[in-house]
Amino acid sequence: MRPTISICVVTFRRPAGLARLLDSLARLKLPEGVAAEVVIVDNDPEGSAFRRPRRLQQAGLLPVRWRHGARGDIAHARNLCVDDARGDWLALIDDDEVAHEDWLRAYWQLAGRCEADGYFGPVIPRLEVERQSWLDLPGFYTRRRWPTGSELGLHGPCTANAFLRRSLLLRHRFDPAFGRTLGEDTECFLRARDAGARLVWCDEAMVTEFIPPGRHRPSWLVHRALEGASAWARIERRRSSHPRALQGLLAAGRLLLAFCGLLVSAPGGRRRLFRAWLRVCVQAGRLWGLLGLDVRRRGD
Repeated sequence: MRPTISICVVTFRRPAGLARLLDSLARLKLPEGVAAEVVIVDNDPEGSAFRRPRRLQQAGLLPVRWRHGARGDIAHARNLCVDDARGDWLALIDDDEVAHEDWLRAYWQLAGRCEADGYFGPVIPRLEVERQSWLDLPGFYTRRRWPTGSELGLHGPCTANAFLRRSLLLRHRFDPAFGRTLGEDTECFLRARDAGARLVWCDEAMVTEFIPPGRHRPSWLVHRALEGASAWARIERRRSSHPRALQGLLAAGRLLLAFCGLLVSAPGGRRRLFRAWLRVCVQAGRLWGLLGLDVRRRGD
């Protein structure tokens, strides 16, 4: 039976996370009459996922196929997933996440009553190792949510939890210019939306993201703020009609205001001070990106 839905996964040196994800896919409650498959692309140039073939068969009755991305380029790996998929619909999920049992069913039901080209759902953060920290770690990873059926604008669409018509991603490919940074998904979906695609939120289609101990550090959060803001600025630079010099001046002004906020936050304790410092990093990353420079994606 030809699959209706292809579950697409790009993995990079996360064998335990991939096994955990596949275990959750084995428990999925599929919509009645719908067949599904799992397509995995290993984005590690060394092909580490292929050393554990048994782990790749843990998706129960779902057929599993995989390819080696070889380049270590996330945009190329995502495009390989799209090319290899046999379903008319693509369900995208990351290798540090697990799907809730009704994940695909929620998307399928919404697609049946709300016509759109793509649907996106919430990513719920969960610490792999629970710990007390002044950082308030879950708060840093909590993402915004919308009522089901809300049409999405600049924020919300990402590959961490998505359900898309395959035809959409055949027309709008992931750009290799963002292959080694963050932002390849945001750039792709905004480009599709600008071309007329309708993107909608489905709050019932939930996945859980596991936050490893390596991310429980201020240095990791600082780097993520820099790389995320830099990627967003490069996207803005493409989309904006304003002169680049004006964009740079505005970014420099925002950076100056962020520094002022840092000074004001100093008496408020280290948590408040660190949040202010992250705002400085975001504005610094935006200025860096507007200069045409990027911050390379971290693999952890």
